[in-house]
Amino acid sequence: MPGTRLSQTEKNLLKKWNNPKSHANYLRSIQINPLDSTIPSAGLRGIINANIEFSYPVSVLVGPNGSGKSTILNLAALAFRGDSHIPSGRTSPGYRFPDFFFAVRGETQPTNFTISWNIRTSGGRERTTKMIRRSTQKWMDYGRRHRADVVHVGLARINSWSESAPHKRAFVAEKTLKPVPHDGWITNAMSNIFSRPYSASTSMTARKYLMPQVSTASGGTYSGFNIGTGEAAVIAILEEISRCPKGSMILIEEIEMAIHPSAQAKLAQVLIERAETHDLQIICTSHSRWFIDALPRQGRILIQPSENEHICMSNVTTRLAEGALLGKHQEELLVICEDAVGQMIIESALTMEQRNRVKIVPCGSKSELGRAATYSHLMHPTLPILIVWDGDATAKNIKDALHAADGGKHLLATDLIQWSRIGGVEIMAPGYQHVLTDAPEHQIKKTILDDPTAQEHVALAFGTERHKVRLMLETSAVEEKSHHRLFDDVVNKTGTSLEHVGRTLSVAYVNSLRTTSGQELPLVEAVSSMLDGHRYGFSQPWNDELPVSTDGVAA
Repeated sequence: MPGTRLSQTEKNLLKKWNNPKSHANYLRSIQINPLDSTIPSAGLRGIINANIEFSYPVSVLVGPNGSGKSTILNLAALAFRGDSHIPSGRTSPGYRFPDFFFAVRGETQPTNFTISWNIRTSGGRERTTKMIRRSTQKWMDYGRRHRADVVHVGLARINSWSESAPHKRAFVAEKTLKPVPHDGWITNAMSNIFSRPYSASTSMTARKYLMPQVSTASGGTYSGFNIGTGEAAVIAILEEISRCPKGSMILIEEIEMAIHPSAQAKLAQVLIERAETHDLQIICTSHSRWFIDALPRQGRILIQPSENEHICMSNVTTRLAEGALLGKHQEELLVICEDAVGQMIIESALTMEQRNRVKIVPCGSKSELGRAATYSHLMHPTLPILIVWDGDATAKNIKDALHAADGGKHLLATDLIQWSRIGGVEIMAPGYQHVLTDAPEHQIKKTILDDPTAQEHVALAFGTERHKVRLMLETSAVEEKSHHRLFDDVVNKTGTSLEHVGRTLSVAYVNSLRTTSGQELPLVEAVSSMLDGHRYGFSQPWNDELPVSTDGVAA
């Protein structure tokens, strides 16, 4: 699943983030809270309560328009006071509140709130800077901030020089253009991002105007008047990054602007590599699934406003982020499962009518199911939610995941959130000992090998014979701790798509469970019950196997 299998560079970057002796300056979180909750306040651009936690050196803020992404990016720019790097358009290092926050007559003035920035300095110190905004007279004492370089790359980088009469006049009038060569890293990165060879890139100046120029490997040289807008946008980003000293923070607004999908994905990898070699923290905003998909899941932060707070959820799947951007929780029931395998099994088990009434969302891992349910409930408080754990989810797995979801308090507060497991009826029995071989892939392989009828179904779907299906499954790798290889192995042996393999094995598995047990799957009973408006029976994050402590929280 995208974002979960990290490259070596991505792993190295994660180690730096978790290493207190790292040489980078890392912004760890931003909190916005009301100063006096008894006084009505519009907060800062409508943000009253928010806690944004960063979990990776390269992050993307995701959310619909008006969710506060730009505001959070602006606040990140104010975490440090600047050192040696002077951003474009400024005369001194660093940023001040009026660079981003100002109001004209008649606008709501931002007052009655506090902002806290929590950072870990390059010396390994944990440091918090706090700003209290009581009135419109003063923002903060900027000297209290930790010294580190910051650069904010805004939307002004998207220029169409061919439509600008001042640019045309300036460059036509300039008799001697003296291009300033860019760092060779920019040229190499451009070649990588756009999959075409560039031999050089430069900046040209005429009067007060600046324009990029590129040379191709075939010998052509083109100014900003004749290169693509996407090329110019990427050069602007890379040029700012190349001028930043080690340990800097770079903030990029709407990073995908004018850049096609495959280039967005490659740009994400360029940012990761540069962050790793130069101890950078890079935070972007984006609406693009391709850019989001190209980052490790630790770097994805989903933001959406609720009634009195902005909900900020880290480590989200691309699909969950995309669903929030589309605003498509229109179904009668939201089913949250671990991964695409679980999704295919659930879809295979439900009737067509049920599938048309539910939305199934894979969230990536056991640890994320509770957080996904909490987030979804906060955003859609009347929508019933069914958490479907894999069969190997132990009592401890469930307790840990629910406690991680904000202490489980949102899950405990409503009967609208219930849960079940993937597997036969025994999988939900009190006292059942869940083991790794209860994972869906293990159970699919075992169940089909024990059922000749299921083997016939698979053989028909793959256009082969039953004994060959048996041999194929028997020799497919399903190790105890790495069971996800089953579908990939079958794909390689059948020459069919992963989608076809998944659907075929899932249907055979579900039909076999029903036939051999003579009973409906627990997850289907849960869906049916919740669609009918009834409690399924597992609305609390515990049952007989999940004891309750005296304070009402799972022990």
